[in-house]
Amino acid sequence: MLGMPQSIAILVLVGPDAVIFASEYGTSKDRKEHRLSTTEISYNTVVINNTLLYVVSYPVSKAPAMVGAWQDPGLIVSTRLAESLFPYIKNTTEMLWTGGLSDLPSPTWLAETSAHQALKERICLLMDHSIIRQDFSTTKTEDVFLYQTGMAAIYWTYQAAITRRPGTILVLGAVNHNTFHLLRCSKSKFKHFGQVDGDNDQLNRVEAWLDEEAAAGRAANKHNFVLVVDETIGSFYNVDVAPAADAIVTSLTKTFSGYADVMAGSVILSSSSPRYGALAKIFKLRFRNELFSLDATHLLKNNNDYLTRSAALNRNAASLAAYLHSQAVNSKSPVTDVLYPPYSSTFANYAKFQRPSTPDYSSGYGCLLSVNFKTQKSAEAFFDNLHFHGGPHLGAHRTLAIPFNATVWGSDVDEYPYHVGYGLREAQIRISVGLEETDELLQTVREACWHAERPKNHVLTHGFGGTSH
Repeated sequence: MLGMPQSIAILVLVGPDAVIFASEYGTSKDRKEHRLSTTEISYNTVVINNTLLYVVSYPVSKAPAMVGAWQDPGLIVSTRLAESLFPYIKNTTEMLWTGGLSDLPSPTWLAETSAHQALKERICLLMDHSIIRQDFSTTKTEDVFLYQTGMAAIYWTYQAAITRRPGTILVLGAVNHNTFHLLRCSKSKFKHFGQVDGDNDQLNRVEAWLDEEAAAGRAANKHNFVLVVDETIGSFYNVDVAPAADAIVTSLTKTFSGYADVMAGSVILSSSSPRYGALAKIFKLRFRNELFSLDATHLLKNNNDYLTRSAALNRNAASLAAYLHSQAVNSKSPVTDVLYPPYSSTFANYAKFQRPSTPDYSSGYGCLLSVNFKTQKSAEAFFDNLHFHGGPHLGAHRTLAIPFNATVWGSDVDEYPYHVGYGLREAQIRISVGLEETDELLQTVREACWHAERPKNHVLTHGFGGTSH
């Protein structure tokens, strides 16, 4: 297309913000030995079938410097968009410009269709079913914003928050690694409290940092900050966080889609929030559609069985968690505890936001659980004999397992000790249940536990990061 040699890699992007982010990301000192110089990055624009695309090119040898440039903000071109443009690639028009970031050509963006509107209506319907407070306003489609990925939803929410009032980004709890890296490396100041379990001392630490004491439920109003809640793991089916949040971000890629074959994200603004007016103005002024129409159509189709899938995921996860908890209370078992709401010391916090059950509907605790082991060897034996598919995804139709902490955080020797300091365990396996028969899943976990009890007899064939799963 642009006649580039094989020694050059490219990022193809739809919006100018993504280009600027990629440039700043790749040249940041945080990229360490992979850091790009400004002269190693080039910029082009092409038009394919009336769609303008920005092309960022850089040496393949420096590719590690640019992985997070699309992963962390999620500002990417989807596979379906690429496939739709491919037949027209021979008719590509290259636009000539100076190549400077200060005068990027105007984008064409992507068209919004009836599928986008239907998705917004579906989200509103799910948000307003079985709500926990009847005095809260219903969700309107004009307050739902769709993006090409869940991380893009987080990126644009962050941008709106700092536009409203520049300041420090406060992150509570163990969050998605891309979210952590996006916000930590942003231009804003960053403060993270990794262990915030609802304990009064921990909350007092947070409020002391805010420079005065206040009840946790009034902190946002007292300090006038924007409270953003990522409810992806709980999902619309199980939790109603609208009464507590100014904005709700969701990776629609996960349970909402349920089949791991399309990406999208959403931001929902709470019209009952004191900060609604300012946030709504910013979102409506800045929003440009980057969710491709065929992705929106496919996502809507996937979501048709969302309620039945969610019930099955709740049932399967609850069954596995109950079994693993029974192992944890057995002193002879290598399992120390299972991380799932009913078995948490902070379950009361979850219960406050759990959607009420009705005669034809019963909420639960979601698809995701983690299990801790006494020793690394037991965790390795468990994982190497846990015959599920492997991967970091969640909410899919197939059960997935991964030593998440070791895989995601353990690869950074500088960062890893920080996360261990607030409670991260390497001897932990994360499981995202799928739609298989419950008995089948239980049998698989039982067999893996049997091997975990006998780690001395286990020969590690792949271990953490292996490919047998």
